[in-house]
Amino acid sequence: LDFSQNAKKTAWLKRMLMPADSEYAGEEILTEAYVSRSYITSLLGKLYKSSLCKKAYSALPDVYCYVGEDIFTFFYIAYYARDYKGIATKSYYTYRHGLGVTNVDAVSLKKYEQYCNMSAFVKYIYDHLIQDTKNACLLDAYNGLVNRTVEDCCYIYKSRIREEDRKAALSVLCTRWEGNPMAEKTAQRILGISINK
Repeated sequence: LDFSQNAKKTAWLKRMLMPADSEYAGEEILTEAYVSRSYITSLLGKLYKSSLCKKAYSALPDVYCYVGEDIFTFFYIAYYARDYKGIATKSYYTYRHGLGVTNVDAVSLKKYEQYCNMSAFVKYIYDHLIQDTKNACLLDAYNGLVNRTVEDCCYIYKSRIREEDRKAALSVLCTRWEGNPMAEKTAQRILGISINK
């Protein structure tokens, strides 16, 4: 149900909430979610084995997260999952698009800081899964995760930050993501700026 008055975003959401009508195994699950983006990394619209959730959640930090919790939690679920099977069915759940905390037009500086705080979760994943790995698939998925989260921050900065907050918001973006090579590439691609001082 669309409450956003944004037909383009609603059409995208309907398409993305449909599962990838495919089967993936092992590393393909991460690759299809974070590199190819074959299906959305939202926690809704999926069924999980409780043992998988327990394993994934035991690896997550016990911290408050205002936005972006799905993309990080699903990274661990996809990392530990052995199989993914998408089944295109009729809708069983009514999603009210445009009513949640992430669906307002203008974003305050305080809320933008919370978006940019997703960098802490990216760093946590790097420190606990990526740092010493030689697994190219895991590295690609991690870079896809960084790209996706920085894209969100950049697009919000570009189109939803009030004029009076732009300078401070840019400082927040740079401070939170500075030093991450993938974040730098994404910011240059979307905003045409360097986030490194």
